[in-house]
Amino acid sequence: MSANQPNHTRPASRRRWPRFLIIAMLVMLMPFVVVATAIAATGTVTVRVHDRSADGVNLVIPVPALLVDVAAFVAPHIIPDDALADVRREMEPFREGLIAMVDAIEDCPNGTLVHVQSAGDDVLVTKSRGRFRVQVDSSDVDVDVSVPARFARRALQMVDLM
Repeated sequence: MSANQPNHTRPASRRRWPRFLIIAMLVMLMPFVVVATAIAATGTVTVRVHDRSADGVNLVIPVPALLVDVAAFVAPHIIPDDALADVRREMEPFREGLIAMVDAIEDCPNGTLVHVQSAGDDVLVTKSRGRFRVQVDSSDVDVDVSVPARFARRALQMVDLM
Protein backbone atom coordinates (compact mmCIF):
# COMPACT_ATOMS: atom_id res chain seq x y z
CA MET A 1 0.00 0.00 0.00
CA SER A 2 1.46 3.32 -1.00
CA ALA A 3 1.38 6.44 1.08
CA ASN A 4 -0.95 8.15 -1.44
CA GLN A 5 -3.85 5.65 -1.15
CA PRO A 6 -6.64 6.52 1.28
CA ASN A 7 -7.04 4.36 4.40
CA HIS A 8 -10.52 2.72 4.30
CA THR A 9 -10.43 1.31 7.81
CA ARG A 10 -12.49 3.02 10.48
CA PRO A 11 -10.83 4.37 13.59
CA ALA A 12 -10.75 1.95 16.52
CA SER A 13 -13.26 4.02 18.53
CA ARG A 14 -15.89 3.73 15.77
CA ARG A 15 -15.48 -0.06 15.61
CA ARG A 16 -15.93 -0.42 19.37
CA TRP A 17 -19.16 1.59 19.61
CA PRO A 18 -21.54 -1.15 18.30
CA ARG A 19 -19.97 -3.73 20.60
CA PHE A 20 -20.29 -1.40 23.57
CA LEU A 21 -23.95 -0.75 22.71
CA ILE A 22 -24.73 -4.48 22.46
CA ILE A 23 -23.02 -5.22 25.76
CA ALA A 24 -24.82 -2.34 27.48
CA MET A 25 -28.20 -3.58 26.17
CA LEU A 26 -27.46 -7.12 27.38
CA VAL A 27 -26.53 -5.83 30.83
CA MET A 28 -29.76 -3.79 31.01
CA LEU A 29 -31.87 -6.77 29.91
CA MET A 30 -30.26 -9.19 32.37
CA PRO A 31 -32.65 -8.48 35.31
CA PHE A 32 -35.63 -9.16 33.06
CA VAL A 33 -34.09 -12.43 31.88
CA VAL A 34 -33.39 -13.49 35.47
CA VAL A 35 -36.95 -12.68 36.60
CA ALA A 36 -38.49 -14.42 33.59
CA THR A 37 -36.35 -17.50 34.25
CA ALA A 38 -37.32 -17.55 37.92
CA ILE A 39 -41.01 -17.29 37.04
CA ALA A 40 -40.69 -20.05 34.45
CA ALA A 41 -38.85 -22.29 36.93
CA THR A 42 -41.20 -21.76 39.89
CA GLY A 43 -44.49 -21.37 38.06
CA THR A 44 -47.44 -19.21 38.96
CA VAL A 45 -50.39 -19.21 41.28
CA THR A 46 -53.43 -18.29 39.23
CA VAL A 47 -56.81 -17.17 40.53
CA ARG A 48 -59.73 -16.67 38.14
CA VAL A 49 -63.09 -15.37 39.30
CA HIS A 50 -66.10 -14.96 37.02
CA ASP A 51 -69.09 -13.29 38.65
CA ARG A 52 -72.23 -14.19 36.72
CA SER A 53 -74.35 -11.30 38.00
CA ALA A 54 -75.45 -8.50 35.68
CA ASP A 55 -72.63 -6.20 36.75
CA GLY A 56 -70.28 -9.12 37.40
CA VAL A 57 -66.54 -9.00 37.25
CA ASN A 58 -64.11 -11.23 35.43
CA LEU A 59 -60.90 -11.28 37.42
CA VAL A 60 -57.68 -13.09 36.56
CA ILE A 61 -54.73 -12.77 38.93
CA PRO A 62 -51.50 -14.58 38.04
CA VAL A 63 -48.90 -14.34 40.80
CA PRO A 64 -45.38 -15.68 40.37
CA ALA A 65 -44.94 -18.58 42.78
CA LEU A 66 -41.57 -17.12 43.67
CA LEU A 67 -43.36 -14.23 45.41
CA VAL A 68 -45.40 -16.71 47.43
CA ASP A 69 -42.19 -18.53 48.37
CA VAL A 70 -40.63 -15.24 49.48
CA ALA A 71 -43.75 -14.39 51.49
CA ALA A 72 -43.66 -17.82 53.16
CA PHE A 73 -40.02 -17.22 54.07
CA VAL A 74 -40.61 -13.71 55.39
CA ALA A 75 -43.94 -14.31 57.16
CA PRO A 76 -42.54 -16.10 60.23
CA HIS A 77 -40.22 -13.13 60.79
CA ILE A 78 -43.05 -10.59 60.51
CA ILE A 79 -45.90 -12.40 62.26
CA PRO A 80 -45.70 -11.91 66.03
CA ASP A 81 -44.20 -14.87 67.89
CA ASP A 82 -47.28 -15.32 70.09
CA ALA A 83 -49.55 -15.57 67.03
CA LEU A 84 -47.27 -18.19 65.44
CA ALA A 85 -47.12 -20.05 68.74
CA ASP A 86 -50.93 -20.13 68.81
CA VAL A 87 -51.05 -21.55 65.29
CA ARG A 88 -48.42 -24.18 66.12
CA ARG A 89 -50.22 -25.14 69.33
CA GLU A 90 -53.56 -25.53 67.53
CA MET A 91 -52.03 -27.55 64.68
CA GLU A 92 -49.69 -29.72 66.77
CA PRO A 93 -52.28 -32.47 67.48
CA PHE A 94 -52.72 -32.85 63.71
CA ARG A 95 -49.01 -32.61 62.85
CA GLU A 96 -48.40 -36.26 61.93
CA GLY A 97 -51.62 -36.43 59.94
CA LEU A 98 -50.79 -33.21 58.08
CA ILE A 99 -47.31 -34.44 57.19
CA ALA A 100 -48.75 -37.77 55.99
CA MET A 101 -51.36 -35.87 53.98
CA VAL A 102 -48.71 -33.68 52.32
CA ASP A 103 -46.60 -36.74 51.47
CA ALA A 104 -49.64 -38.53 50.03
CA ILE A 105 -50.73 -35.48 48.03
CA GLU A 106 -47.28 -35.07 46.52
CA ASP A 107 -47.11 -38.77 45.64
CA CYS A 108 -50.65 -39.16 44.30
CA PRO A 109 -51.03 -39.66 40.55
CA ASN A 110 -52.42 -37.05 38.21
CA GLY A 111 -56.18 -37.01 37.91
CA THR A 112 -59.34 -36.09 39.77
CA LEU A 113 -58.94 -36.06 43.55
CA VAL A 114 -62.37 -34.79 44.60
CA HIS A 115 -65.55 -34.11 42.66
CA VAL A 116 -68.61 -32.92 44.56
CA GLN A 117 -71.88 -32.04 42.88
CA SER A 118 -74.88 -30.56 44.59
CA ALA A 119 -77.88 -28.52 43.54
CA GLY A 120 -76.39 -25.86 41.27
CA ASP A 121 -72.84 -26.21 42.61
CA ASP A 122 -69.93 -28.23 41.30
CA VAL A 123 -66.50 -28.51 42.99
CA LEU A 124 -63.62 -30.26 41.26
CA VAL A 125 -60.11 -30.75 42.67
CA THR A 126 -57.52 -32.20 40.30
CA LYS A 127 -53.79 -32.73 40.15
CA SER A 128 -51.92 -32.45 36.89
CA ARG A 129 -48.21 -31.97 36.13
CA GLY A 130 -47.31 -30.97 39.70
CA ARG A 131 -50.18 -28.51 40.10
CA PHE A 132 -53.43 -28.59 42.01
CA ARG A 133 -56.47 -27.02 40.49
CA VAL A 134 -59.66 -26.23 42.39
CA GLN A 135 -62.66 -25.32 40.26
CA VAL A 136 -65.92 -24.15 41.83
CA ASP A 137 -68.86 -23.62 39.49
CA SER A 138 -71.98 -22.26 41.10
CA SER A 139 -75.03 -20.43 39.89
CA ASP A 140 -73.64 -17.00 40.77
CA VAL A 141 -69.85 -17.29 40.51
CA ASP A 142 -67.13 -19.47 39.00
CA VAL A 143 -63.76 -19.70 40.74
CA ASP A 144 -60.66 -21.44 39.41
CA VAL A 145 -57.47 -21.59 41.50
CA SER A 146 -54.27 -23.29 40.35
CA VAL A 147 -51.23 -23.71 42.62
CA PRO A 148 -48.02 -25.73 42.53
CA ALA A 149 -48.32 -28.95 44.56
CA ARG A 150 -45.26 -28.07 46.65
CA PHE A 151 -47.20 -25.29 48.39
CA ALA A 152 -48.81 -27.73 50.83
CA ARG A 153 -45.38 -28.61 52.20
CA ARG A 154 -44.35 -24.94 52.24
CA ALA A 155 -47.38 -24.06 54.37
CA LEU A 156 -46.34 -26.58 57.02
CA GLN A 157 -42.73 -25.48 56.86
CA MET A 158 -43.80 -21.87 57.35
CA VAL A 159 -45.27 -22.66 60.79
CA ASP A 160 -42.41 -25.05 61.65
CA LEU A 161 -44.52 -28.21 61.61
CA MET A 162 -42.04 -29.97 59.31
